[in-house]
Amino acid sequence: MVLSMGWDPGDKEIAWMNEQLKRHPDRVAIINLHEFMLTTGGIGPIPQRILDEVAAPNPNVRMIMSGHYHDAFQRTDSFDDNGDGVNDRTVTSMLFDYQGLAEGGLGYLRLMHFDNASQLMKVRTYSPSLQDYNSDEASLMGPADAPLKYQSFDISYEQLGIMPEGRSLSTDSFTAEVLTDQIIAMKENIATPACVSADWQVTEAGQYSWYVITRDAHGGVDRSVVHRFIAVNEGTVTPAPTPAPTPAPSPTSPAVTPGTEAPTATAPTHGGAASGATETPAVDAVSNGVLSSTGVEAQPWMAWVGLAIILLGGAGMIIKRQRK
Repeated sequence: MVLSMGWDPGDKEIAWMNEQLKRHPDRVAIINLHEFMLTTGGIGPIPQRILDEVAAPNPNVRMIMSGHYHDAFQRTDSFDDNGDGVNDRTVTSMLFDYQGLAEGGLGYLRLMHFDNASQLMKVRTYSPSLQDYNSDEASLMGPADAPLKYQSFDISYEQLGIMPEGRSLSTDSFTAEVLTDQIIAMKENIATPACVSADWQVTEAGQYSWYVITRDAHGGVDRSVVHRFIAVNEGTVTPAPTPAPTPAPSPTSPAVTPGTEAPTATAPTHGGAASGATETPAVDAVSNGVLSSTGVEAQPWMAWVGLAIILLGGAGMIIKRQRK
């Protein structure tokens, strides 16, 4: 379990932490604090209370993580839980706060990989924006003989009190989405915020799905959930045949008979509405800012893909088709 606490905890907060830890004695606990360790590895008065009054009396506490101070450091504290004079437990504390780097930290994250094969928790520091492990900032380096000591290290399962167990999961249903790369429409240079729509012309009744990929100028990419709509057959209205010697209908109230059926689309509630326009030609290129799928014959209807809300500055949007 991860027990998180904000800045400057007092008596009430310390009592709450102890209550939670005692309620789950079978759970290995990580305490996540705003401030705990100094850049020298020492701790101040309030963190000392956390160590003495929370970590020490609760044998399930195995790690303490903190930030606040712009640095990377590590320390361990050992405890004699059964009072026999021999330390039974080691608590590993890590300081990780890279805000002192450019752009608020250059995207560096602290990753903890749990490797059951080697029974190690492998701690790594990685920036997905830089695609780089470990900062080379001098203030974040360890001693000369182990410069990455505080950015890349392993902790054994034994020290953490972790024992790998087999688990079984069961379910009564399962759905997998197989996404295609077929582009329905593409919009570029979208303002923020903005509402974007596109046309998608389909030729057969049935279920159709779509999703949106957005990209920004900084390389950020986001993919939406898959949305669905159903194209159904709906009767169209045609002029009635010339009636037998009865009076002709009024021009304002023409007589009608059921006509042939043509598919029309029912869009999701968050999308647009189906169009009933007749003889809508297929669109093979940009026309008035709208793209439709290419290579589709003219059909007496058109389905709107719907609206996508784009909140990324200078983003480009690609709407792609999805198949199950």
